[in-house]
Amino acid sequence: MLKSLLLSLLALGVCIGSTAQSKPKVRRGDFLIQEAGRDSAKTSLKKGDRLYKKGPQYYEEAAKHYQIAYNYNQENKALNYKLGKCLLYGSDRAKALEPLQASDPAIMSDYYLLLGRAYQYSGDYRRAIEAYERYLSVASDHAKKLNEAQVRQYINECDFSSEAMKDSAAMFVTNMSGKINTYYDEYAPVFTLDGESMFFTSRKPDKEPKTIKTRYGETEQIYETRNPLKYDATDAWQHGRLTSLRNMAVAGYSKTEERIYFYKGKTEEGRLRTSARNDAGNGWRRSRRLKRRVNRMAYKEGALSLDG
Repeated sequence: MLKSLLLSLLALGVCIGSTAQSKPKVRRGDFLIQEAGRDSAKTSLKKGDRLYKKGPQYYEEAAKHYQIAYNYNQENKALNYKLGKCLLYGSDRAKALEPLQASDPAIMSDYYLLLGRAYQYSGDYRRAIEAYERYLSVASDHAKKLNEAQVRQYINECDFSSEAMKDSAAMFVTNMSGKINTYYDEYAPVFTLDGESMFFTSRKPDKEPKTIKTRYGETEQIYETRNPLKYDATDAWQHGRLTSLRNMAVAGYSKTEERIYFYKGKTEEGRLRTSARNDAGNGWRRSRRLKRRVNRMAYKEGALSLDG
């Protein structure tokens, strides 16, 4: 499950990184244009570059440093490209549009692909399609072979979104803040049979590091909280038998009894397991591995049908 999650998180990086030439370099002579803010911008650029070189898992943190450098000089096209690309890996991807618009297609061969993603996240589907089609028209044969199917999918998403927006209903999204939503990833929520609690998976560390370099390095763990649809969810906790030094992630919850299904394992070679509440209702029984044809050597992921 963790392996699949990471692949999903980095799918954008696989696609937009595969067409890249040599990494764009911000030349100091072009970048350092004035004395005011020079030292801070120079330091931030160095920090951003160090994280950028480590790959997509570090782009979100690199963007924070590049943003400081960008505030110092918003005209450097190589920096604008790097900032825009890194912002596409953050939680507010629409912010990537402004620096990418100020960059240039001559910087990198995947420029129009990045620009298309930024337009798509901004909800400008017409311009997103134009950028995607422009990318396909100028991409090398090798790049098209690798990325065309994915780009066509992006175009289909834009077409669908454009039509769906014509007949949309008003909707409000509420952030379940506090202990539930942190800077790290939280996902796979399930409600207990009695509806009083919610389980979810989180990748937050037990102890917050002094310097954050990436949010993707921690193991998955299972947390419980009071049903945030009924109560003010101010805290989240773990259960001893639903914790591990390895990855633990929610896979489902029974609709007929208080029983949770979850994944446990390393990045690879994990297994699906299940546990039921004890008779007192205040803890969990020792988990057992699902047998038969569920846990095999090949990779598998789990889902639980609504009929139990």
